[in-house]
Amino acid sequence: MNNTLDIIQDSEKVARLIDNEWVVNGKLQLSAFALRHKETYISVNRLSVPSFNEDVRNFVSQRPSFLLTNNSYQRAMMHVNDIRHIVIEIEGEILGVDVEVEARSKNIMSHAGIFVRFGGQNIKNDTRILIQKQQLGVSSDDILLDVRMSLLKIATLESCNLS
Repeated sequence: MNNTLDIIQDSEKVARLIDNEWVVNGKLQLSAFALRHKETYISVNRLSVPSFNEDVRNFVSQRPSFLLTNNSYQRAMMHVNDIRHIVIEIEGEILGVDVEVEARSKNIMSHAGIFVRFGGQNIKNDTRILIQKQQLGVSSDDILLDVRMSLLKIATLESCNLS
């Protein structure tokens, strides 16, 4: 990509576009932040990118389950700084897990991903991670669940009109 859109500032906000299944009785669910099979990041869109509204409109118009009404959708708003400061602690040990937000697509300029990494490697579902210092074997699913719970805490659910 190699332009200023590659760098995501701590001060930016990102939006996770919300499938209607991820909201129950007006409350956002953990499923909104789950990695799907073989995914390495959670898709979000950057509000600061000029194509944000067009990118959202194109995405939602192709996926009816993301439409709230014919002209509205829901999103979970998060500050990048809050995402990057998520700390994962398991069995009383703070793990060296990095949660990062990075630009993802040349074609969809506002698209970004929330990555969860340990030792520089992307964490995926159903893998085992050995944390050498503590000699602690941890399931990636446990780490990803903690990240999902943290994202749920920092996210604000909003209903928005398509522009």
